[in-house]
Amino acid sequence: MQALQDSPRTRNSYKFYQSPSSFVAKHWPVISEFILRALPEHIDKTEELRANLLESIVKEILQVWIVVYANPERAGDIASIFTTYPSYDFMTGVRSLVVYTVTTMDGNVDQTAYSQGMKKLSEYGKSKGCTKIVATTTNDIMAEKARHLGGVIHHLAVWEI
Repeated sequence: MQALQDSPRTRNSYKFYQSPSSFVAKHWPVISEFILRALPEHIDKTEELRANLLESIVKEILQVWIVVYANPERAGDIASIFTTYPSYDFMTGVRSLVVYTVTTMDGNVDQTAYSQGMKKLSEYGKSKGCTKIVATTTNDIMAEKARHLGGVIHHLAVWEI
């Protein structure tokens, strides 16, 4: 994994990694648990879904980002895992970077980690031709973090059919 950037020294400092698919595949039993935990309740967490996720990662359709603590007392501990994929809307012609999942390990990730993460996602998205970052959440805390980062909050409705 290649480190992307350390956040400024605060209560915690972080290193951001875009994980190569080979690393994710090697550690799939652990990483998949975190990804599945981040999916909304209406998604059935089946073995087929787990296999589809891994296939998407190996084919580099879905990117896995790992955030680790950099401060000495927690160096190397995972702070967060999130996944993204570029998406193209054929009707509008807009290419977006979709944040598919976000999982924090202890729920205490500093706001600086989210700010640094958004900067890295913006850089990555731009490199893929994206003009927007899009995420959905059912978690009020994550929605507030998104608002704090300048996100425009919309609502999502889901019906079973």
